[in-house]
Amino acid sequence: MSENNSEYILVDNAEKMQLVLASLASSSKIAIDTEFVRISTLHPIVALVQLNDGVNTFLVDPIILPPEQMELFWNHLTESETLLIFFAMHEDLDLIKFYSGRLPKRVVDLQWMAGFMGLSPKLGLASLVEKILGITILKDQTTSIWMQRPLTPDQLRYGAVDVKYLIQVYDLMQHKLEELGNDDYFQQDLQLQVETAVVPFDPRLGYLKYHADCLTAFETAKLRELVNFRQRIAEEKNICLKHVVPNHLLIKLCQKSVRNQITLQKIGLHWKSIREYGAELIKLLNHPPASYDYDGILDHPIPSPECKGELAQKLFDIFNSFADERGIDHGVMTSHKRLGELIVYLASTSSDRQFLDYPYLLRSKWRLDLIRDVLIQYFPFEPLLRIESETVE
Repeated sequence: MSENNSEYILVDNAEKMQLVLASLASSSKIAIDTEFVRISTLHPIVALVQLNDGVNTFLVDPIILPPEQMELFWNHLTESETLLIFFAMHEDLDLIKFYSGRLPKRVVDLQWMAGFMGLSPKLGLASLVEKILGITILKDQTTSIWMQRPLTPDQLRYGAVDVKYLIQVYDLMQHKLEELGNDDYFQQDLQLQVETAVVPFDPRLGYLKYHADCLTAFETAKLRELVNFRQRIAEEKNICLKHVVPNHLLIKLCQKSVRNQITLQKIGLHWKSIREYGAELIKLLNHPPASYDYDGILDHPIPSPECKGELAQKLFDIFNSFADERGIDHGVMTSHKRLGELIVYLASTSSDRQFLDYPYLLRSKWRLDLIRDVLIQYFPFEPLLRIESETVE
């Protein structure tokens, strides 16, 4: 069965915006999606917001609407008690947070929800709609130029179809989730997904993402200043981090003696970055403030236990066994990255641990309850695990 052309309301003036705001105020649930551009910017630039309340499909056009109308829309969207139904919500939440300064109050992500009823959390929207409703939808405008105006009929159809079936899919999936008894696990995960969707940059700790064992304390201090400088410039201009300094040059810049712009060029920095930021980078890397602050700098590499592989396998076995019992897809239980993050955190000294991101697997109470006994065998500080378990309830 194939989908038919969708009816929609193109919201491009204040009168039509009132219809959207009324729907946000009165609907119990609304499907939502966004089209945006994020090629050379740090944050996404919104091109279209699609909404479906079960009766009407609204295509909100932020390019045509005046700023005051969009501000009104973002305020109502984030203040509404309506459940917003997303598919793959992380980038959409980033966009909403960027434009409104807040996140919506109530959300659900169908892509992640699928994993708790035995489907792959990597399924695309078209595949999920076909599996749940038996309807084939066209996804032929994925790489479309969304900033152009006027939008083509095909683009408008594509935008409308993206939200047309989400409420129906949600209702059926929620019923199945409750049948399986997995709703509580999903709701705990959903809360974590929202908390980790838009993580603000921490000027004190941002460098840890790029830290390398080969750096001295002074080079690490320079790395922290460099990463903070890059983030500030990218935020101010809404440009990609790589357009200031690409990741692969961060360590090189901190290890080399950078005296002039010729050195920056030899290291590999693009001439545009040298022209715009070269003088500031040279000063930053050679003339730190008199009161140079080393607080928060890791003074030694983070150790990993020799038993890392053995422990990781035990944890995988526990998670996979639980997934099989509950009809949950293995992909939502954990990953090598999350297990590595957990082991590094537990194996670190208490002084270093305070500078690390709190591991996802410790923040997830139901997962921690599954693996607590195994963790204590390898890292026998039970009071820490008990306190952390109580903290995330």
